[in-house]
Amino acid sequence: MMGFSCLLPPKVDSQLIRACIHIYACALVFETIYEERYPISHMGKYPLTMYQFKHFFNTCRIPHKECDELVSSFRTVSEDIQTPPTHIVIIRNGHLFTFNL
Repeated sequence: MMGFSCLLPPKVDSQLIRACIHIYACALVFETIYEERYPISHMGKYPLTMYQFKHFFNTCRIPHKECDELVSSFRTVSEDIQTPPTHIVIIRNGHLFTFNL
């Protein structure tokens, strides 16, 4: 499996740089899905559903006794006129950090 090793060889104190690369890549994917520019995947000549991509972001699992519930507030640009979220939350050692993108 390819990871960040091909972009940045592992070494001591590279965790912050790797996290920044990952956040940047996720922001690009978010923007592409939000603007509905993500290319349609195909299996042979049949197009696959793109519905599951909406659950990559803004989704939370709510636990219940019998069965958990997935709640997603993600909306594409054609579904909602509100501006999308422009921040990320990082949880580290029990602390929450919010950053604007």
